[in-house]
Amino acid sequence: MHQSLRLSDAARSRISLQSRRSAIAAANPSACLEERVIFMQNITRIPWTVDILVPSLPVLYAILDPVRIPSISNALEGPGDVVQDSHVGLEIFCVSNSLRGILTLVRAKRVPFGAFSDIWKNVWPWLQFTEMYHEILTGDLIADRYIQQVLFIATLGTNPEAERTMAKDIVDICIFLGRAWARLLQGDDRDNKAAETLTIGQLWKTPKK
Repeated sequence: MHQSLRLSDAARSRISLQSRRSAIAAANPSACLEERVIFMQNITRIPWTVDILVPSLPVLYAILDPVRIPSISNALEGPGDVVQDSHVGLEIFCVSNSLRGILTLVRAKRVPFGAFSDIWKNVWPWLQFTEMYHEILTGDLIADRYIQQVLFIATLGTNPEAERTMAKDIVDICIFLGRAWARLLQGDDRDNKAAETLTIGQLWKTPKK
């Protein structure tokens, strides 16, 4: 794991005193759902700026540990509206905001060199997860997911370090982009449709080695 993704003493000192304790707890590999929720509730109560998100990167990265995907998937495939009626909704709240935070940092070019590969390994399984359950994860749970996620892939695709990591997933990435494009064409937002269509077209036009 890249050093910038570890919750070191330096990173802790840049997190506000109010959030420091919950940040340390949420980033712990053995963190419980309540600890992750407390951190995310604290950070989403304040205006999200890049300066706020940068020191929180290790926590956002830790929350996106793909190890929890199977249990959440099993719950989503069960009976009833588990997103609203169980812990699953809280898990999705943490995951969706962690994705939003990391995508914001990537697009702002505030992710340290050397960390892209580790970030991709955590983010990509969740992008696939949100795509698989897009009909269930509606509304504010995964807001503007296609715009954010396609731009995230596009941004990483211009980074040689990240591109090498993404190369092994290129087939699945193309499928993901194709589905995003198809759903985009069904939407009503013409401005976003035009911008994202151009982005997807450029991604497919540029061969990946």
